[in-house]
Amino acid sequence: MLFALVACGCVSSPPPITPRAKDLEARLPALAERLAELRGERLKVLPQVERWTRGEFRRYLLTRWEREWPADQAALEGRVLVTLGLWAAGLDYRAETLALTVADTNAAYLEDRDTIVVLMADPVPDRTLVHELVHALQQQRWGSLATPQTFAGLYDQTAAVEGEAVAAEALFAGDVAKLRALPETRPFPAKGQPAWHWLSVDAILAGASAAASEERPGERSLPPSDPRPEAGCVLGPARAGDQIMGKRGVAWWVALWAPGFPTILRGDSSEGWINDRLRVSGDWLEWKIECTGEQQAKGLAAYLAGKRPGLDVSSEGRVFKLRLPLK
Repeated sequence: MLFALVACGCVSSPPPITPRAKDLEARLPALAERLAELRGERLKVLPQVERWTRGEFRRYLLTRWEREWPADQAALEGRVLVTLGLWAAGLDYRAETLALTVADTNAAYLEDRDTIVVLMADPVPDRTLVHELVHALQQQRWGSLATPQTFAGLYDQTAAVEGEAVAAEALFAGDVAKLRALPETRPFPAKGQPAWHWLSVDAILAGASAAASEERPGERSLPPSDPRPEAGCVLGPARAGDQIMGKRGVAWWVALWAPGFPTILRGDSSEGWINDRLRVSGDWLEWKIECTGEQQAKGLAAYLAGKRPGLDVSSEGRVFKLRLPLK
């Protein structure tokens, strides 16, 4: 788990006073060497390792979130997700995210301290440490992770950053079943391609991931923290306060609201998506989704109007429009 994404930022926070885990640190050189063989990249400096309690980790998160993800911002984001049916009403979005993060985290790489913190009891598996070493390698590679300002940016960065770590951990452990359970695209860069051009599992198992060491400087970069409008995008640049759900968010929503609609907007690839804009206007949520074709936008609007009478939905050209009362 990479803490920078969970915390939505990289500003340093006062850490708890915790002794370093020398026994775990002693295992890192051999694990980092194996990771270098798998990834074609070598860590220049190994991170420290500390053992933390879940209470310490919770306090650490809260300290950072007070500055980087304040309660009022999280509350509005939660209302947007509830309105779209992507979060349960009555659940505090920030508090629940904190509780789930603390409960589900066994180890985390803290980018602001170049430290792996381990929350789980011994024995700590090698694959867990390898997963966190991948995040240290990503920080070395990219320098820092930009703070995503939209749902789309968060989804895309998480897919790239966590996906690479999960796949590298599984590859290290020889866990072919876990590799094959990952989505169709795999977070291992092909030779000469940016880090988010992914290979098939068969290519990974054949050792294609080692080509990373042959790439030229500057070719390995993180996906933009927020999606950029494609050429010809009719929605134009996002305005201050706009949200973007992105292809993954749109796909999840379409699958939930229009499960019978036959369109490539459904599924993880969501190839029919060009861009989208979510805007809170008073007590209303307004959403525009630009599709690759007019028929997709018109068809989705007609489908939802038929299934949900009274829904404020329409289309204009290749742009699907939805207006909902904010919950």
